[in-house]
Amino acid sequence: MNANFSQPGDHRLEARTITVYKPVLVETSEVAAFCLLRDISSSGMMAKTYIEFAENSAIKVTFGCDFAVEGQVVWCNDGRMGIQFEESIDVSLLLQQLSVGLPSGLKRRSPRLQIRTSAHVSLDGRRVPVELIDISQNGLKLSAPYLQPEDEVTIELEGIGIKKANVRWMHTGIAGLKFHVPLDFSQLAEWVIEQQLRKDNDSGSLLRLPAAKGGADDR
Repeated sequence: MNANFSQPGDHRLEARTITVYKPVLVETSEVAAFCLLRDISSSGMMAKTYIEFAENSAIKVTFGCDFAVEGQVVWCNDGRMGIQFEESIDVSLLLQQLSVGLPSGLKRRSPRLQIRTSAHVSLDGRRVPVELIDISQNGLKLSAPYLQPEDEVTIELEGIGIKKANVRWMHTGIAGLKFHVPLDFSQLAEWVIEQQLRKDNDSGSLLRLPAAKGGADDR
């Protein structure tokens, strides 16, 4: 395994470290969360995090819907964390794939987090409860068999508010929706943590919001 990915302010990063601003999904055995990738090299990465992870925790990082890497949390403080990958990755190829898209020409979807919670959908003056299945910055998936492709609806999520969206597809009672305006990344990242905290109050020692959040370089 390569040397630890450096702490903020440590200038001994690898020469091939690249600074980027990309949303990623990180998962441990206790929690799944959105983070903002800041620096990446072939051996590790540094990201802005909205929750504190224990050092040495095994972690999975998903950069898109079709690429993930296993690793370990090396450090986590002040709303940032360093992750060391189990195996080296080709950073140039990864960033090219994320920028160019799929071979079919379709744009790669942003990372989606599977999370079950209640929501409401309004359509043609009717407001009904639905179950959320997963969510990303750009859209979500619902259990809503009465919706049809191209329907324009209003989604209500407690803690996020009201969002307009279009139904992109339907399959066996499951609807895929795209927001008219993407969610604010910080709001989404904090919201998914709050949902998990509500469902698992016993994990307070593992699920902790960083003491310092925000800042001029949040993007």
